[in-house]
Amino acid sequence: MVSADKDFLDKGSSKNVLAKALVEESKGAVTLYTTLEDTLRTIIGSQVPPVDFDAIADKIRVKVLPVAIEYTQRKHFTLGQLVDPHVELYATENLNDTAVVFAMDFSVFDLDLCDGSHADEAILILSGQCMIRDECVADFTMKHIQLFGLDRKQLPGGVYWISGVSSTGVRQLPYRVRSPVKQYFT
Repeated sequence: MVSADKDFLDKGSSKNVLAKALVEESKGAVTLYTTLEDTLRTIIGSQVPPVDFDAIADKIRVKVLPVAIEYTQRKHFTLGQLVDPHVELYATENLNDTAVVFAMDFSVFDLDLCDGSHADEAILILSGQCMIRDECVADFTMKHIQLFGLDRKQLPGGVYWISGVSSTGVRQLPYRVRSPVKQYFT
């Protein structure tokens, strides 16, 4: 708390000012938070359940998997398992929507590459963006597909999309804020 005359808290310090005196006099009934972050963490933390990142990654995997299957069948690769989902969540101007930037890494095997070379195993990375709205994936768009060797050097081949998000009603575009709401790497 800060009053105009700074009696409650002086620039975030917890010196013997009114706020600290209130805490002491209340015998623990009043809690003093010295930062807005601490205050919000306490208020929101008790009211909002934690985000289930595994569930979000799984919902996105379900959307990405048909693209991965189609790509590997067209290229005559063998698709392996999802090995590393990367999911970043971002706030949007609509409080019911969360923007997601994702990259799903799958193992692939027996690759005959477009330059004539062969790789026994590689990493197929499918990335894009979507929205989480009412716990469902919406406005799903792919950005690119890339192939990397196990040494993480890029292999020839891949697909790049130029796409936009369209919806009825007010258009909600994902945008990045200064820092992600939460970042998840497995």
